[in-house]
Amino acid sequence: MADEIVTGSGAGAQAHLAAIYRQEASVALADRASLRMHPSLGNLGTDIIMGAPAQKGAIYDLDVLEFTSVGEIATIANTALTSSEFTCTPTRHGLAHALSDTVSMKNVDGALNPVRLAQSIAGGVGTTFTSLACDLFDAWSSVGSTGVAFSLATVRAGQAALRAAAVPGPYMMVISPQQLSSFITDLDTRGAHIQWNPATPEMAALRGPGFQGTWDNIEVFTSTRVNESSGDYSGGMWGRGAIGFKEEVNLPGAGADVMVNVGPLLIEIDRQARESTSGLVGSYRLGLASIEAARGRRLLST
Repeated sequence: MADEIVTGSGAGAQAHLAAIYRQEASVALADRASLRMHPSLGNLGTDIIMGAPAQKGAIYDLDVLEFTSVGEIATIANTALTSSEFTCTPTRHGLAHALSDTVSMKNVDGALNPVRLAQSIAGGVGTTFTSLACDLFDAWSSVGSTGVAFSLATVRAGQAALRAAAVPGPYMMVISPQQLSSFITDLDTRGAHIQWNPATPEMAALRGPGFQGTWDNIEVFTSTRVNESSGDYSGGMWGRGAIGFKEEVNLPGAGADVMVNVGPLLIEIDRQARESTSGLVGSYRLGLASIEAARGRRLLST
């Protein structure tokens, strides 16, 4: 295994300290936002069989067709349904850490231990999910412009486009921290800040990291996983039915030394005695798809 945690450099060098010097461990500033449990994303179910085929789904124009006027004893003609199809294919995603035995012995503050590293791997489920969700925005129709700061006009354009497409609300918006900063600044200059409702502690606990508040009944999240190109960001706004996800249960192989096995997440212990390292290998099986792209809009801006 490459990139082990050793005493010569990186995190291992910080852990390998003289016994008389005790360092309190802290968690680095980073984006830990997760969209996995948000109700605006549709859960397409969990496969028990690993490597199950891709899920194909059909979308029909049900509940929207009108009756037609017919005369007495006239035959009512059949009305054909129209449909479209989407595909969601779960794939394996991996994350691994390894500690040298020397680091394990010299790690005076105990921060680098198997349990804590397993928790970190589990936390990667949420960040991986959010990153894959943000990748879907690039395939949606766009509002806003490259080279132009994010503003109230960007949000209004996305909102208007979804309303024009008859997408039911409430809407969800995921933008970069830079886009949110520009948005709040623009609201201040317009005197429209009164419509901005920052996240309360209760709502932040309910929605999780990344939730910033609501504006005009739109839930606003930020994530550094929003795609960026040459200083331009591709945020997203959507209504329910735009995004779906599917997970697969991870079944360990024969002889596996399992530390965590919870549905789509499997964490195995990887002991390499010849190298004197102990590793943790996490596997997460997930697929995301745009169920109906017309229910979402890409928000382009600097």
